[in-house]
Amino acid sequence: QPEAQAMQERLIQQYCLLVLFYTTTVTRTTICYDLRTADGDVDSGTGLWDNVNGWDQLLLPRDSSNEMQVPIPEDDFWVCGSVYWGVTCQDDTVTELALKKNGLVGTLPSELTSLTQLEILNLSDNNITGSIPDTINQMTTLMEFKIERNALTGSIPRLDRLTKLKILYLDENNLSGSIPTEMGGIINLEALGLYQNQLTGQIPYQLSQLTLLKTFYLDSNKLSGTFPVDFFVDFQQMIDFRARSNDLTGTIPSYINFMTELQILYLDNCDLSGPIPTEIGDLAYLNELHLHQNSLSGTLPTQVGLLSNMNILYLDNNQFRRQIPTEIGYLTQLKDLLLHRNEFSGSIPNELGSLGPSLTELQMNANRLKGTIPEELGLLTGLRVLRLDDNKLSGTVPDVLGGITTMNVLRLFGNQLTGTVPDSVCNLVSSQDEEETLTE
Repeated sequence: QPEAQAMQERLIQQYCLLVLFYTTTVTRTTICYDLRTADGDVDSGTGLWDNVNGWDQLLLPRDSSNEMQVPIPEDDFWVCGSVYWGVTCQDDTVTELALKKNGLVGTLPSELTSLTQLEILNLSDNNITGSIPDTINQMTTLMEFKIERNALTGSIPRLDRLTKLKILYLDENNLSGSIPTEMGGIINLEALGLYQNQLTGQIPYQLSQLTLLKTFYLDSNKLSGTFPVDFFVDFQQMIDFRARSNDLTGTIPSYINFMTELQILYLDNCDLSGPIPTEIGDLAYLNELHLHQNSLSGTLPTQVGLLSNMNILYLDNNQFRRQIPTEIGYLTQLKDLLLHRNEFSGSIPNELGSLGPSLTELQMNANRLKGTIPEELGLLTGLRVLRLDDNKLSGTVPDVLGGITTMNVLRLFGNQLTGTVPDSVCNLVSSQDEEETLTE
C-alpha cells in the first residue's frame, strides 16, 4: 500500500541518520538513552556534535516504566517534518546533509547509501577517520560530495557511477595509493580537489576526460612522472589548475594554451625542466603563474609580456638565463614579481619602471645582472620589497629610490656599487617601524 511504502521509506531514512549520528559521536553506546540525563535532557558532556538541534530527537527517551520508547517517524518526529540542523528535504525525502564543522568523530557508515535521493553530502572540517566506503559509488544521485579536512585513510574508491557529481573535495586527508583511473568516468565533474594527501603514482590520462572541470587541485601529494600526452587539450573550461609540491618531472607541455580560460596555474615545487613554452602567451586571462622551485631553464619567452592580466608571477629558484625580457614592462597589473635565484644576465630593463605603483614586491637577487640600477625603478612608488643583492651591479645608488616611501626591505649588498648612499635612502631607514627592516 502507498501509505505503508511511504512509512517504510521514512523508517529507512531515519535509520540512516540514526547510524550516522551514533557512529560520529565521541561517546559510543549501544543504549541510545544513555546519552540523556536523568531528567530526560540531552547530556552535553557526552561528546555529541557541536550542533544537535533536531538530532537530539534521535536520543530515545524512557517512559514511566523506565523502558526505552521507539518513536515512529510521524510528523512530529520525522526528520523531514521538523528542523534537523544540516538536513534539507524535498517531497518528504532527504536531499542534503550539510554537517560542516560540527565535531563529527568516527567513521563514515555505509548505511548512508540508503539515502537514495541524496544530492549534497558535506562533512568537511570534522574528524572523520577510516576509509571512504566503497558503497559511496552507489549514491548515484549525488551532485556534491565534500569531505575535505578530515582524517580519512586508505585509498580512493571507485566513484565512476556518480555521473551526476559536479563537486568532489577529498582534500587535506591522509588518503594514499594511486588516483583511480575510473575517476575519469565522473563526466559532469566541475571541481575536483585531491590536494594534501599521500597519493602516489602518475596522473592518470583518463582524468583528461573530465572536460567540464573548472578547478583541479592535485598539489601537495607524492605524484610522479610526466603529464600525460595531450593532458590539457580538453580542459577548455579550466580556471584554476594546481599540481604544486609533487615529484612531477618532464617539461611544461606546449599545448597548455588549450586552457584558454585559465586564471591560476600552480606548478611550483616540482622537478619540471626545460623552457617555458612560448604558447604561455595565449593564456590571456592568466593572473597567477607559480613556476618557482623547479629546474626550468632557457630564456624567458617574450610572450610573457602578453599576459596583461597578470598579478602574481613567481619564477624564482630555477635556471633561467640571459636577459630579462623588456616585455615584462607591459604587465601593468603586476603586484609580485619574483625572479631571484636564477642565472639572468645583462642589465635590469628600464621598462620595469612601467609596472607602476601596483607592484609591491620585486626580487631579482642572486642572478648575474650587470650595469647600473635604472632610475626608472623610482616610478615603482608602491614597492615594499626590492631585492637586487648578490648580482654584479655597478655605479651608484639612485637617489630616486628614497622617494619610495612604502619600502621596508631594500637589499643591495653583494654588488659592485660605489659612491655614497643618498640621504633620501638613509631617511627611509629612519622612517620605518621598528618591526620592519630595511637593509642595504
